[in-house]
Amino acid sequence: MIPTNLELLVSVLRSITFGIIGTIFPVVSFLIFFMPSPAIWLGVKRGVTKALLSTLIVSLAMGLIGGFTFMAMYLFVAIPIVFITITLIKEEKESYKIIAINMLAIVIMAVVFFINFKYIMKIDVIAAISKSIDTAANDFIKIIEERGMPNIAMSKGEILKLVDLIKLTLPGSSIICAISFVFLSYIYALNMLRRDNYNVKHRLRFIDIRMPKKSLILIFVAGTVLALLYALKAQYFDIIFINTVSVIGFLYMMAGIFTIDYYFINKMPRALRFIIPMLVIILFYGSYLYMLVGLLDSFVNFRRRFERVENEKI
Repeated sequence: MIPTNLELLVSVLRSITFGIIGTIFPVVSFLIFFMPSPAIWLGVKRGVTKALLSTLIVSLAMGLIGGFTFMAMYLFVAIPIVFITITLIKEEKESYKIIAINMLAIVIMAVVFFINFKYIMKIDVIAAISKSIDTAANDFIKIIEERGMPNIAMSKGEILKLVDLIKLTLPGSSIICAISFVFLSYIYALNMLRRDNYNVKHRLRFIDIRMPKKSLILIFVAGTVLALLYALKAQYFDIIFINTVSVIGFLYMMAGIFTIDYYFINKMPRALRFIIPMLVIILFYGSYLYMLVGLLDSFVNFRRRFERVENEKI
């Protein structure tokens, strides 16, 4: 068994590694979403105190790289997730309850965060974020113009249109990031515990994730609300519509990817199973294909109806 102090060091180093690689290399920036996992692993084995200490050390280290804002945001989101996940895993709660409670905690924190800035600190968070995006875009355009980069395929107008799209989809992107943060940190923590021979009662893998038939109620409710807002000519309807569709589409797209991936396990290397969906989505607009598969799986449940070869190890 690894000594307690060494486990703390391992937890910190793992989290910092994810954060540094994800910060320096944008292509693998998703690794940042795994950062709380080692702390959760440590906390389940050695207690919440050591897990929170690990999270604090990681946030201070990442603050030196990403600045005070990154450090504060990571602490603001990670500490509740680490605490809640450790407590509920020890209580042997079901995976969906752990994820649901974490999502609820993030929503509550976001509301508190917004109220604090808006009404106490008198800071318009949305305006500040919008200004930061505009500043980054203008700096990028300035660099292109000063250095005369003919190989840049996008014109100034196209860059500005992209910036407007980013600002429009910012609420939906934030929700998607929150969902990814909760799922990835939880699932990887479970994998770490399992590899460490820790008795985890409830199992959750990516290939187990699907959108159930009841999720169609979500589409119906969202469609009804959007239709009502359109009829009432509600202000910011376009923003609400784009972000609602993007979040629901993301959920079904990921469900489709996990459904197809179920049939690829042990058939091809893990790296290819990750690269292929990315290439299909980027090069062939495959997000719509995966959404369709995820939607159909809500009715059919492919993994139960068309099982892999019997007794084949997954």
